[in-house]
Amino acid sequence: MSDISGNLKGIRGSIIEELRTLYDIRIEPSQLISCRLAKKLAELTNVLIEKFQYMSAVAAKF
Repeated sequence: MSDISGNLKGIRGSIIEELRTLYDIRIEPSQLISCRLAKKLAELTNVLIEKFQYMSAVAAKF
């Protein structure tokens, strides 16, 4: 398991753990991306987009 770096302020621990699990997904050398990895990336992208849209909306009120 690798460490996640960058600005993690406001990101739930469960999301950080999900990001860490991406490092453990193995892909066949003949594949560009596996179905499992693509699905996980899409799920996490949707969660993060919703999170940042909410944060932007709250910040715009101030």
